[in-house]
Amino acid sequence: MLPLKKEVRLHYWGKLWKPNSIQWIAHKEREKGTQFVGIVGGSRSGKSVWLINEVIDLCLRYPGFIALLSRWTDDATQTIIRPLFYDIARGHYHPDILGNWRAAEFCQELANGSKVYIKGLKSGDDTNRYAKFDGLSLGAYAISQAEELPKDVWDRLKTRLSQPNVPRHGIFELNPTSKDHYLHAEFEVEESPNHKLFHASVYDNKMNLPPGYIEDLEREYPAGHPLRHRLLEGAWGLTARGEPVIGPIFSPELHIRENEYDPKLPMILSYDPGVQHPALVWAQMTPQGHLRVLDTLLGSDVFADEFFAEGLQRMSDTFGHVTQLLACADRASQQRHGNSPKTEWDILREHLRPWGVEPKVGVVASKQFLIQRYASRFTRLIDKRPAIEFHPRCDYLIEAMSGGWVWQPPTEARPNTRLPKQDGWYEHGADALLYIDMHFGPGIRTIRPVRDDLDIEKKPKRRATAAGW
Repeated sequence: MLPLKKEVRLHYWGKLWKPNSIQWIAHKEREKGTQFVGIVGGSRSGKSVWLINEVIDLCLRYPGFIALLSRWTDDATQTIIRPLFYDIARGHYHPDILGNWRAAEFCQELANGSKVYIKGLKSGDDTNRYAKFDGLSLGAYAISQAEELPKDVWDRLKTRLSQPNVPRHGIFELNPTSKDHYLHAEFEVEESPNHKLFHASVYDNKMNLPPGYIEDLEREYPAGHPLRHRLLEGAWGLTARGEPVIGPIFSPELHIRENEYDPKLPMILSYDPGVQHPALVWAQMTPQGHLRVLDTLLGSDVFADEFFAEGLQRMSDTFGHVTQLLACADRASQQRHGNSPKTEWDILREHLRPWGVEPKVGVVASKQFLIQRYASRFTRLIDKRPAIEFHPRCDYLIEAMSGGWVWQPPTEARPNTRLPKQDGWYEHGADALLYIDMHFGPGIRTIRPVRDDLDIEKKPKRRATAAGW
């Protein structure tokens, strides 16, 4: 082991690498004392390089500092993160900062006595889910692709920030995910001065990329591509999850239009219940069958009564006084849960009582037929306009139609299934749209085969009597 050095001349961001603006802003935020700092970014936005530089910087500034550098799996940590750590440490910093590698502990010692544990977080011991990091007293943990971590592991990591006499930080980077991820809620929805998340795009890191790289990405993901906002711009939203139900036949240029509420037409409210994310959709249908989707609301771990109250307040704020209202809901809303005396359908009826509306429920046609009929709206014209249009405020539904709403992958038990995936997110808004088409679309009729014993009028059975024998 190299002799401990009390001082090591620091070249932050190395002698070769220069930070981009987002990397430097995130560094200064961490430097001023914010405990949890992260970067969410697109492809090659520089977030992994930032993460490792933060670890090295803390270890050099505070001799004896203890850090954990990880991804979820040990394979990804050892084959991706550890080599990058050495590339940066050896290539960009003072040549003498590294000490010995302690293989048994997956620990890299630094010449000034600091330590960096480089190992995955996923435990192979089912009886101790946190075995890889429990027992460590850390000044910082640095997690690459933090979106991979289960929430309980993320929460448990925070308890390990217990090294005395040093600043303690949770540093992380992640790829953008859909907005149902717990990190979106913690850093984008809940406000805390101790939590900061910065967005980085590939354009922010152009100075460190080879010529033509961004242009190649733009050709692969042109404007309007459902993954462009994620891979190039680093924005939350749609992730590649499977084969889209609508996907390629959805065109932002054709199917997004700022239609506003027409008081001459009834407003249609559709509800799909969800264990975590119930959905409300507002739309209007013209006499010719043109469907104008005007707004949507997605709940998150909310009681039905609170969700409907929020939804009707949103309807009032967005559309003003609605004189004519129609409503429909999934028949699952009529199911009772636990000891509750009311179903979600009962609660919805109470909220709609001022309009005298009885929400429609029940199955009018098979789901496969409804999906085919609904999908045909994207390729049909009514009065020289697409048969379905979405207001730009319906970003959640636009994501679903762009590719978030996907087919259930085949399994050995169901190799030929053609039903959408029950993902707990996009499915609810998409189903609410199907209910509108099912109950209020023109020409809907059942296509399910009718049982013979229900179709044929049966003669009454002759009562057996003694005289009849």
